[in-house]
Amino acid sequence: LAYVIYTSGTTGRPKGVMVPHKGVVNLLYGLHQGYDIKPAERFLLFANYVFDASVEQMFLSLFSGGELFIIDSESILDHDRFITFITENNILHLHSTPSYLNKIDPSALKSVKRLVFGGEYLSEKLFSKFKKYIPSVINEYGPTETTVTSLISINSNTLGNSLLQNTKLYVLDGDMRVVPVGVIGELY
Repeated sequence: LAYVIYTSGTTGRPKGVMVPHKGVVNLLYGLHQGYDIKPAERFLLFANYVFDASVEQMFLSLFSGGELFIIDSESILDHDRFITFITENNILHLHSTPSYLNKIDPSALKSVKRLVFGGEYLSEKLFSKFKKYIPSVINEYGPTETTVTSLISINSNTLGNSLLQNTKLYVLDGDMRVVPVGVIGELY
């Protein structure tokens, strides 16, 4: 066991999820390779430590030999201070939610070379707005139970063009049977 983290209860019942070391290592190794991370890159810790995205943000920087910058909550709430923090610290890797970044001018994020959207639906409009200014724009999806992220789409807002290593997705019906392609079901 690496850690226990509690879900938000979007399925109706909040619960603790036990995440093993092999899940964390698989996540970090897969993202490190998939994102082509170089040593000494600068990462921002945007997520609160009680959210699973913080695991990815903290440990991906350490796993990669990078630097992790921790921003205070007042700077997150003030968009001008947020942009100043990113610029002054030359942050290269930024991971946040679409709803937060929707309020940010992408042209002001001059140091950011890799922008990861996660935690919410990413519209084509928002993706395109940031893709004009940032070389690598990534859409991530994954429930807490799969160690933060399962699917990544690099330079596309459509999820599903890349799975992390050692990961399989299944769409199942109410009786836990695999449904045919194109049939509605639950993602497992």
